[in-house]
Amino acid sequence: VPVYGAFPDGGGEWGTRSTLLNETILSGDLDNSSGTPTDGDSQRVVVVEDADDGAVLDGFTVTCGYSEYGYADQNFGAGMHIRNSSPAVANCVFKYNQGDFAGAMGIVDGSAPLVINCRFTLNFAENDGGAMYCHESSPVVVNTVFETNTSRNGRGGAVFHFSGEPRM
Repeated sequence: VPVYGAFPDGGGEWGTRSTLLNETILSGDLDNSSGTPTDGDSQRVVVVEDADDGAVLDGFTVTCGYSEYGYADQNFGAGMHIRNSSPAVANCVFKYNQGDFAGAMGIVDGSAPLVINCRFTLNFAENDGGAMYCHESSPVVVNTVFETNTSRNGRGGAVFHFSGEPRM
């Protein structure tokens, strides 16, 4: 299923889409903590698991995901969790997400997403992959910016890759 954001308020024609003028926010800020991820926020903002070909997320800001600490599958990707799927993620901003493994995007179990024209900024991981964590997966990342992402243990402030064949 393709999902598109960046339309003006009330909708509009395809040509009126603009990520600069029409920010469309997917937020996990359930406790209204003003953009700071806390344990009162959603554990994940976007989940793509076992999806058919054709899954698309395009034109969104994904923010304030907060995954609890501890080694378990659900702790990969507070902003977006991709499992056994290969969606296209385009023209998106991932910011202020905090997780155990992968603050912004966790890519696991044979996934091969196409990440294009995105920006990952100010995401944090307690362990590995402040912005992105890849485990047994092969993402393709094109024209994407990683800035000011951190991991507490220092392994992969931007990207941590465990196994698979990533192309960046």
